[in-house]
Amino acid sequence: MLKEQAKSGDILLVQGDYGATYNMIRYAKILGLTPVYATTIRIASEQMEDGKVVIKREFRHERFREYEDEL
Repeated sequence: MLKEQAKSGDILLVQGDYGATYNMIRYAKILGLTPVYATTIRIASEQMEDGKVVIKREFRHERFREYEDEL
């Protein structure tokens, strides 16, 4: 279905299982697509609430990065 829907130059977000991701990146490049992945900023904070230490984690989208060609 990707082959019918996408056209050369399109950007494709590819993330997930390592093996499936690797194969999808290769296939996307064959089709002339630009495979990218999302990066995040992780922020952790500790606060005392009712005599307990509460840890909060925040994940913020930072940017998309293009997968590099194989070395």
